[in-house]
This record gives sequence, C-alpha cells and structure tokens, in this order.
Amino acid sequence: MRPGVLRIVEGLHDQPAYVRNNRMDLLAATLAVAAAAVIVRRVPADRSGADSTLRAETSALRRPRLWLVYLAIALIQSGIMAFYSYVAPLLTDRAGLAAAAVPLAMLGFGAGALAGTALGGRRGDGKPYGTLVPATAVTAAVLAALTLWATSSVVAVVLVVLLGAAGFATNPVVVGEVVRVAGAGRALPMALATSAFQVGIALGSWAGGAALTSTLNTQGPPLAGTALALLALVPLGLLAATHRKAAPGGPSGPSAQGEQAGQDLAVGHPADAHRVDPAPEPSAHRR
Repeated sequence: MRPGVLRIVEGLHDQPAYVRNNRMDLLAATLAVAAAAVIVRRVPADRSGADSTLRAETSALRRPRLWLVYLAIALIQSGIMAFYSYVAPLLTDRAGLAAAAVPLAMLGFGAGALAGTALGGRRGDGKPYGTLVPATAVTAAVLAALTLWATSSVVAVVLVVLLGAAGFATNPVVVGEVVRVAGAGRALPMALATSAFQVGIALGSWAGGAALTSTLNTQGPPLAGTALALLALVPLGLLAATHRKAAPGGPSGPSAQGEQAGQDLAVGHPADAHRVDPAPEPSAHRR
C-alpha cells in the first residue's frame, strides 16, 4: 500500500465519525483514480464507430428482451441485498457471531464475490444462460439455507461467503447480455443497466427491512431474499427459452453462417469446399 494511503488508514482510529467518513471518501477517491489509470493503460479504446445519436440509443430500448434483462438484474440484486443490508445484526443476534468478527465475515463475502465474478465472467462468455440460471438458483438456495439454518456462527459465515460467490457470478453475465441485446457502444442501455442494479439495491433493502420488522424477525430478510431470487428465475427462464431464436441473423442468418464457416475451418474443411463450381461452358471449337 502506498505511504499516503497507509497514513489515511492509520489515522482512522479514535476519530469522530464524520472525520472517519471524510477520510474514507478520500481513500475511495484515491483508489478510484488509481483504478482509472490502470483502465486507461490496459483496456483498449473503443473504435467501433457505433451510431450514438439519440434516435439510435432509444431504438435499442424498444427490444423486449432488454427489459427482461433489466428485470432480472433488479430481482437478483434485490434478493442479495434483502439479506446483506442487515448482515451485521443477523450474524450477531441470530448466529451468535461476535461483533468484532463481523468485518471478517464481510471480507469473506467480498472474497466470494470476487471469485464468483471471475468464474461467472469466464463461463458466461460461452454459456450465458447456462451460467445465469444455475447461479441464480444457487443464490436462492443459499438464502433459503440462511433462513433455516443460520443459527450457528460457522454455518452462517460459510453461507455468507457462498452467497457472495453465487450472487455475484451473475453480474458480468447480465451486463454482457445488455451489450449483446442492445448492441455495442450503446450508452443509454448501459446507463439503464446501472439503474437496474440501483433499483435492486433499493428494493432489496426495503423488502429486507420490512421482513425484519415483521413477526418473522431475523428470519425475514433471508426469506424475502429467497422469494426475490426465485422471482428472478422467471425473466431468466423466458430469456433462456428464446436465446437461440434471438441470436442475430437467426439460425440461418449471417452470424450462423460465419460460425459454421469457422467450424469448417477448425476441422480442416474450408468453407470453399462446400461451394460447387459451375460447369464449364462448351468450347467454341468442340463439336
């Protein structure tokens, strides 16, 4: 860690809350600038030349599949946040975890989320809905397990880590689906994807809070999260069922023909091998 950042972290002890918040804001800004520098150097520039006019941006929003992706994003995120918004009191009051160990449990959630994001991004490239549907189902199952069996601190922490891994495995895939459905270089659909995440956070926090203050008590937030994650399977199922039909160009369109040509080349059968040359015209000297 750089010395300047280290001094900020060391100075957080024994400080008023508003001082700690201001210094954490400064730390977050410093890390954001460092991340931006890495992105500028490592991520290739977009030279696609996509039409970015208002008409082109709004035309992408007329595709029903795009709104199903937005709905799935909001529901998955709300399912996670219904529990995670209240993770500290749930771990201490119900699972009996010491308050000092809660940050370690949250660190485990972050580590699981990092692993899930990496795994989901890799697998989702080739099988987007073969990744999204199982990951969402596992998320719902983990939330259900938190509802039923999170009375032991060890079990609760393990389930929290699994929730981070399963829940965040969906994030890179749904973002990729927004790009695939809306088209590359579309700023407005991508901005609405971010809004869908924020709607999910707000919805999940509200649902979890309402469940926590109900007669369900500490079982309420994970139960609300389970219901929301299960609801997310509805738009995902519709998207998965129509995924092949919605591929650009259809089953015999240009993209499918290009894919077939690539497969022919891969197995040693060039695409030209399928072409039948026309019969030669009769020679003028042949009787």
